Amino acid sequence: MQTEWLITAENNPNLILYFAGWGTSPQLVKHWQLPPDTDLLLCWDYRDLSLNADLSRYRTLHLVAWSIGVWAAEQTVADLPFAASVAINGTPCLIDDQFGIPQAIFQGTLDGFNPITRSKFERRMCGKRELLQQYQTIAPRPTSEIAQELAAVYQAFAHVKPAVIRWQKAIVGTQDLIFPTVNQLKYWRQTDSEIIQLALPHFALAAFNAWSELC
Repeated sequence: MQTEWLITAENNPNLILYFAGWGTSPQLVKHWQLPPDTDLLLCWDYRDLSLNADLSRYRTLHLVAWSIGVWAAEQTVADLPFAASVAINGTPCLIDDQFGIPQAIFQGTLDGFNPITRSKFERRMCGKRELLQQYQTIAPRPTSEIAQELAAVYQAFAHVKPAVIRWQKAIVGTQDLIFPTVNQLKYWRQTDSEIIQLALPHFALAAFNAWSELC
């Protein structure tokens, strides 16, 4: 995966790890205000699930993951001792007819992905036109690249690791047309996670401006 560090000061004791959704750029959250004494590690592009980062110097770790990023975090950082962990519009199951994105929908997106279907996907993800315009102006990634990413995720899912992260909060968008709201709720209601339902589409990130709103 690709990563980018935002180091706000030397020897900060706290770190927030952010796992992005499929096909998205870290620019979507890069402007969010960081808490004092906190660095940020942005993670995206799951064509490769290896994370080469030394986090040993941090005393406190926080995890924020959106969409497919919830699953990706389970595959890469499940052994870390998070002080707080927040899932946004996603579950560790990812491809699942009851608890994730239905198999047929995921497969159909993968098989038919092209610039036209990408535009349709992004419209469904954002819901409102003004939100779509905002999303599409923030460092869009090439269609060929995100098609490769989706194919790699599908292949990796065949060797999926079981979910072990204790997600403290699950933010569920009640207007999510990508990761079905009902499936998210089914999954999180069988855990001890705090469920927060908000009237947001799948692209829920535009509703936030600071990391302290989440963790």
